[in-house]
Amino acid sequence: MKKLMIGTLVALACGLGACSNTSNSKATSQPAAKVTSQSKPAAKTPAKQPAKMNLAQIQKGNYQSLKGQWTQIANATNFHNGTQTGYQAGGNAKMAVTKATLTAADVKLAGDKLSDPNGEHPLSFKATGQALTALLQDSGNVAINWAVTFYPKGSTSEFKSITGDATNQQNIVVVWTSNNDTSWVFAEGVSAAQLKTMQGLNLEALGQNDFSSLAGTWKNPTDGRTMTVTTKTATAPASMNLSVATGVELTTKDSDGYAEVITSGPVTTGYMMGSIGSFNPNVMSGMAPLAIVPKGVQMSAADDSDASRDRLIPGGGQSGYQTDAYYKVD
Repeated sequence: MKKLMIGTLVALACGLGACSNTSNSKATSQPAAKVTSQSKPAAKTPAKQPAKMNLAQIQKGNYQSLKGQWTQIANATNFHNGTQTGYQAGGNAKMAVTKATLTAADVKLAGDKLSDPNGEHPLSFKATGQALTALLQDSGNVAINWAVTFYPKGSTSEFKSITGDATNQQNIVVVWTSNNDTSWVFAEGVSAAQLKTMQGLNLEALGQNDFSSLAGTWKNPTDGRTMTVTTKTATAPASMNLSVATGVELTTKDSDGYAEVITSGPVTTGYMMGSIGSFNPNVMSGMAPLAIVPKGVQMSAADDSDASRDRLIPGGGQSGYQTDAYYKVD
């Protein structure tokens, strides 16, 4: 009877989980699986867009809406040679803005006055379309006149040849002086990539044998011919005795198998007179004139090529401008 009761108690204890077989007693408990939460990548904060110009504030001498990063994207100068004054890409002038002042080129706007090297001048304002221009009240009594025009984003197509946009996608400020009818064009919030696209032909870089702005395919729409400029440079043999001995290779070659090249040259009235040919030492005169003309520049009053585009003109226009001009197509 005692044995029966002991057996019953043991069975009940095992039924309640108080005992286990030999193999289970040796097993080690497994740690609980670790649950890791996968955090979503943080959303990128969109780049801050420049605020739209507040023309009413500007008229009161408050430039708060213009506080941002400004870059010169173009300039214009009257060369007094009968050519049209057009916007040329590029420039190194600076523009700085605080709530109370705007400084650019040789002038400073503070409140309702403009200061230049000749003194201080009261301003008046004139609205034209969606733009606002600050004018000198004493413009009839000064040797050098000034004007500053403010173009809010989306207000003008005047700079299409520079930006490539139907209307301006950035706020734009233009400082103009009567001295050689010169203008400086500044845009707000321009990225490095945008500036490179706007730049087009860079004569300053070409003069330093940086031919990157020439690279690509150029096409003459009159006869359909093309020239493709690479990024590979070449040096002329000393025996050729050339004034400019470094050039950039084209994909074409002369009859002796020498690569055709383009060289830089002197800059005059906004364009460069370079040369095209080959560094072939077996040819007495292997180079011919090539005008390298940035958009916005008219070579002469007779230049009827498309001045809104960069172009290469073999012969420098001696046989015609429009008929000989090559335009970049890629």
